[in-house]
Amino acid sequence: MEAASQLPENLRGEFFSAIEEMQMRDQVKLYNRLSEECFKDCVDSFHGKGLTATEDKCITNCAKKFLNMSRRVGQRFAELNAQQQHEHQMQQQ
Repeated sequence: MEAASQLPENLRGEFFSAIEEMQMRDQVKLYNRLSEECFKDCVDSFHGKGLTATEDKCITNCAKKFLNMSRRVGQRFAELNAQQQHEHQMQQQ
């Protein structure tokens, strides 16, 4: 967020509000995708108003895998971004 410190004071609040809104939107998208994928993969029937034990276990496992995958992808992007920034700094010198 080094770029934010270079913004005029009156624009910093807008900048951070926009970042916060984007993060919230991304979280909602992640939740919706998780719900859709796990429901599609795990719910087989609509015979009752609740989940069967098998469906419940499947959804729990699906959610864990999905969130672990999302976290790992985020970490990998952060690693690649740090590497690119380092390479850019080396080129500037």
